[in-house]
Amino acid sequence: MFERTLVIVKPGGVARDLVNEIRRHETARLSIVTIKKLTATQELIPRHYPAEGMYLLSLAEKAKTAGVDLDARGKQLAFGMAIVNGHRNFMTSGPVLAFVVGGENAVKRVRAITGYTDLARAEKGTIRGDFAEDPIEIANRDGRPVQNLVHASGTIGEAEAEIKFWFGELSGG
Repeated sequence: MFERTLVIVKPGGVARDLVNEIRRHETARLSIVTIKKLTATQELIPRHYPAEGMYLLSLAEKAKTAGVDLDARGKQLAFGMAIVNGHRNFMTSGPVLAFVVGGENAVKRVRAITGYTDLARAEKGTIRGDFAEDPIEIANRDGRPVQNLVHASGTIGEAEAEIKFWFGELSGG
């Protein structure tokens, strides 16, 4: 099934001039539908990284799989909020390259190209496996998000919402 998904080269990837490496999607027979370079604003970024309970808890769950002790719900919410604030600060710290990728099963294929968030678990040959420098264990110890190089939408619904945030003009098609 033809899908569209969002990919963002984050400020660290732009600063390290890894944009061409990260655009591996084209070599995987996916299409770049549209692309733009911008600095994320304080108005846009809270829509991408919301301070909603379920999202905050999902961040805490990911941290728990990496060994962080977060057994109390209040502790999980506070940890999730610290991660969200860190993401927001990082994503507004410099230019990003946002692009929409289209193709058959694009969401799943782009996630496979991107690799797992934690570089310790990201396979070689993926963007994060080849270029990431910030292990989740260290980020969790420091109480901050992983400053990885790239974002890729995780589901079709997430992709649709994120494309609307970043490329409102594409939201109808």
